[in-house]
Amino acid sequence: MPVEVVGLLTKIGVGITNNENAAVAAQIQLDGVESDLRVRVNRIITGMGTGSLMPRRALTSHVFVEGGLRGDVQPNSFGYILHALGIPPTTSGTGPYTHTFNYGATSPSRWLSVVHAYNDIARQEVFGGLAATRLRLGFDAERDEVLQFDMDLIGTYAALFNNEGTVIPAGVGVDSADPFVQALAVVETPIGTAIAQCIAADLEITTERAIRWTARGSVFPRGHQPTTEMRVRGTMRLTFENDNFLRAFLNQAGASTYPMQHKNADDAPITSLSLKWTPASNRQLIINIPRIVWTEISKPVRRNAVVEQELSFEALLDSSLGRGLQIVLVNGTSAYNPGTQIGGS
Repeated sequence: MPVEVVGLLTKIGVGITNNENAAVAAQIQLDGVESDLRVRVNRIITGMGTGSLMPRRALTSHVFVEGGLRGDVQPNSFGYILHALGIPPTTSGTGPYTHTFNYGATSPSRWLSVVHAYNDIARQEVFGGLAATRLRLGFDAERDEVLQFDMDLIGTYAALFNNEGTVIPAGVGVDSADPFVQALAVVETPIGTAIAQCIAADLEITTERAIRWTARGSVFPRGHQPTTEMRVRGTMRLTFENDNFLRAFLNQAGASTYPMQHKNADDAPITSLSLKWTPASNRQLIINIPRIVWTEISKPVRRNAVVEQELSFEALLDSSLGRGLQIVLVNGTSAYNPGTQIGGS
């Protein structure tokens, strides 16, 4: 009987490239991940109207990569995933290592490469020049799950290989570090003030990225257009034992009643936000947003004698710091350097 492809037996590896039109060999394998990356092809169907009711020809105009990755946030491999946002980290320490990614004022200089190696099939898919258009992180303390990421990608390079050792070199293993558990998150707003009543939070980073096409004798892209925008938005769901706790939280943002109904002035109250997962000294994820504004605040909902409220926010650039978002990752990876190129121009 035929052998069918089993998704769980597919090896998925990632690597970092500083070439927007190339792919590199995998530098680490992902665990607990799904990938629907695929080649997108724009066809031109033509040749009708010459003694035939059906088209005669199929031509190709554009070929590019599109799809997404979804999986567990693990301390070591997540550093590679973050390179899809284009910014390399500043690394310090001698083990464990601290990798600091700053976003909001720097143009991308890194891209992601992804490899699919299938069980019992002597072909491997390689995708390169991948840039994230969306990255979402979310947690819900009421659910027994690990922290997960969800990322949309576009890319410029794709190829088939027939040697698994080329795309996933010997010695490149799976990230064995435990993923972060949702309920272990610590929420601070403003930074330094823990909000113990946070049930759930959702953070989404979006970027305006697009493929650059030019007439140069190729159906493949020339590269990526410059990034024109980055937005960081999110929601928080909080509970409060009574209205006094609710007022204490809302008033900290400089409001007499609600942050959206404050003094009679055109400037909005600004605060800060930090999401932390710090289960061990060598396994930490910290997301710092130095300036946020509450954009929407739901009516408090009384449920089983507990007040529940949902708030939406958006990040603003902190000009003095030169960033609007900072992601700090502590792990056992000494450096995140570009890998060995195996395809592309």
